[in-house]
Amino acid sequence: MRIAVIGVGHWHAPMHLDAVSRAGAQLVGVCDDDAEVAAAVGRERSAPAWSDTGTMLDAAAPELVVAMGRPQEALEVAGALIERGIPCVVEKPIGTSGASLTPLLTQMRERGAFVAVPLVNRYSALWRHLADLRAAGRAGCAVHAHFRVINGSPERYRQLGVPWMLDTRVAGGGALRNLGIHAIDAFGQLVGEGVEIAVQSAVLRAPADDPDADTFGALQLSTPSGEVATIEVGYTLAAMRGSDTEWRVAVDGAYLVDRNQTLRVATLDDGRDDTITIPSVAARYDEFLADTVARVRDGRGPGVSLSDYHRANVVIDDAYRTGRRLPSEGSR
Repeated sequence: MRIAVIGVGHWHAPMHLDAVSRAGAQLVGVCDDDAEVAAAVGRERSAPAWSDTGTMLDAAAPELVVAMGRPQEALEVAGALIERGIPCVVEKPIGTSGASLTPLLTQMRERGAFVAVPLVNRYSALWRHLADLRAAGRAGCAVHAHFRVINGSPERYRQLGVPWMLDTRVAGGGALRNLGIHAIDAFGQLVGEGVEIAVQSAVLRAPADDPDADTFGALQLSTPSGEVATIEVGYTLAAMRGSDTEWRVAVDGAYLVDRNQTLRVATLDDGRDDTITIPSVAARYDEFLADTVARVRDGRGPGVSLSDYHRANVVIDDAYRTGRRLPSEGSR
């Protein structure tokens, strides 16, 4: 498949570019507003480089585009790709709220467009094992879940050349908007499409002089049928790189934990409690892109769509609107 990548100065770009290569696809072009960045990545990846999106699309004729950029730019590029009828992957953050996504969502639905969002934790082995257990009648409804994403200092965004991530007017919030999207989407995946998710409580910690720039958040979510999730997100890992990420899911008859390239699966009917090795979170970008290529080829919809992303953002909007905000200065 002919794939082009837009916004190669984005911090997610290396993972997507590697995934294109590992999928056996043809990288037909790279693009970035910064011509020097585009040229450098083009040389590194042996691909033609452009600084203008329209020119690249006309010249490269891609069958699939991976697009990245500031949230407003991501909206605009995705809209242009939909109008051209080009299937696309749009990296988060996209827009600054659920409401900001509504016009793009309407455009996507009216055109029947393929718009995928790489919420790659959907490709954890946890979900496949849970599906197999349910198919075999060995696991029932969700009881509760705990999703944690703790990354390093937000200062790393300045080091990566994307300081706009720390401007809440551009990014639409802090750690909850950036990292919490994965965790809230995971709860949505667990309880199923169309199920209402309510914010029961939210506590956000942020600098006193910038209360919208949350560096840590703790949420309690629920559904009308009683499923409950605890979510923790933050920029509080004492490092610039790395992550403390854990997906913990309890359902009737089974208990599953995805952590540090291991998956624990405990099952009640046979009394087993096994731990197996699984691919890293970074490797899920490869699986996401390979699956996306197959879906485009087969004429199927995306594995994770803009609709899924919008659903999670609406929950985040509610948490920001109703949550309790704690200043970080003076804490012990």
